[in-house]
Formats: sequence, C-alpha cells, structure tokens
Amino acid sequence: MLSRGGVQSMFFTQAIVILALSLGGLLTALGILPALLSGIKDTLTTSGRAIFAAAMSALSINVLIGEQYLSILLSGTAFRPTFERLNLHPKNLSRTIEDAGTVINPLVPWSVCGVFISQALGVPVLDYLPYAFFCYLSLLLTILFGFTGITISRLKSQ
Repeated sequence: MLSRGGVQSMFFTQAIVILALSLGGLLTALGILPALLSGIKDTLTTSGRAIFAAAMSALSINVLIGEQYLSILLSGTAFRPTFERLNLHPKNLSRTIEDAGTVINPLVPWSVCGVFISQALGVPVLDYLPYAFFCYLSLLLTILFGFTGITISRLKSQ
C-alpha cells in the first residue's frame, strides 16, 4: 500500500469525499437546507409526497455534489421531522434515502462510486448505465410504493 502508490492512487477519491463533506457542513451550518425545505413543508401531507420529496432531495444532492454520504446525512436530517409528523416509521425514511442516495451514486459520473467503478473497470459510467437495473429500479419502486402505500410502515399509536 505504501511502496506501490496505494495511498497516492486513492488521494483523488479521498479529496472528493473531504470536499463534499465540507460543503455539506457549510449547507447545514448556514441553514440553507432548512430554508429550502420550509417552502415545501406545507405540501408534504401524505406518505407518497414525503417519500417523493425525500427521494428527490437525496437524488439532487447526490447528482449536484456527487457524495452519497452527504445525500444520506442531509436528507435524513432534513426530513426526519416530516416523517415523524406523518406518523411514518423511521425505516421508511432510511429506505428512501438509501434508494435515492446510495444506490444511485454509481450512476453519477463525478461521484466517488462513479469515479471508482469507472477507473476500476475501465468503462465510462454512461456505458454501464443501461445495465444497472437495480440502481434506477430501486428509486422508481420506492417512489411507487410511497404513493401506493405498499410496504409503508406506520408508528404504533401509544
């Protein structure tokens, strides 16, 4: 790892992660994300709308910034109160941001996963995109299940 350039070859991936998490810290500390979400807060009245909004938030952060951990962290923190208000079990939020954040990350060419997979396989991201069924079907099924109510768990009333 040290004698054949292992650390040096991983530096680009490490730099992407550090820069993305720094940007996420700024967005959180400056209150930008809560301000953006306050505008749509009143429209999130059903589980389908909340799941769709959380998924689009995680997907957008993933595409704009290219960091899956940041999309999970920011979306989970931002939408937790909404899911609690709608009496939805936290596993619904977890599954939503997993399907829209982590699973989509290999399809973003400038993301950490996209860069790693592209470099490891020697194939551009857009070339393997049509064959990555799991990645985009997970997102579509999560949104569909959110609107139909299939697999959506509610908290037990106390």
